[in-house]
Amino acid sequence: MQRKNIYLEVDQKIRYHKQAHKDEWLLETKGELVDLKTFSKISYVDREDIPIEVKWYTQRDAGHLIAEIKQPQYTLTFNPSKQTYTFYMTPQGLWELAVETEKVQFSETETGVKLMIQYQVLINEEPLGDYEFQLHYRN
Repeated sequence: MQRKNIYLEVDQKIRYHKQAHKDEWLLETKGELVDLKTFSKISYVDREDIPIEVKWYTQRDAGHLIAEIKQPQYTLTFNPSKQTYTFYMTPQGLWELAVETEKVQFSETETGVKLMIQYQVLINEEPLGDYEFQLHYRN
C-alpha cells in the first residue's frame, strides 16, 4: 500500500443538451493518493468544500477500467460495458439518473498521471448532457 500527498488538477466540462452553452471548471488543489494492488483512490476537497473521492480499478472478468466519483450526496459509477444508476436529490425530489460511460482512460506521462472519463447523464432515457472529467496529478 502506498499513501501520499499529491498536487492535482481537476478539469470538468459539461455540454448540456438542448442548450447552446457549455460549462467548464478547473480546480488546482492538493489531495491524497492511496494506491493498492486492487484499486487506486484520490481524495480532495472541491472549491465548495465538498469532499470528493475518485476511485479506479480494473474489472477482472471484463478487463476494462471502472471508475467512481463519490460525494456525500451521491456516487457516480463509470462502467463502459453497462449503464449505471444513481439517485440525486433536487428541490423537486429524488431523481434517478442513468450514466452511460463512453470511456475511462488512465495514462502516465512525463508530467504525471491522468485519469479521463467521458460520459453522458440521462433522466427518463433523455440525455441531460455530455460530460468530461479529467484528473491529472503529480507527486
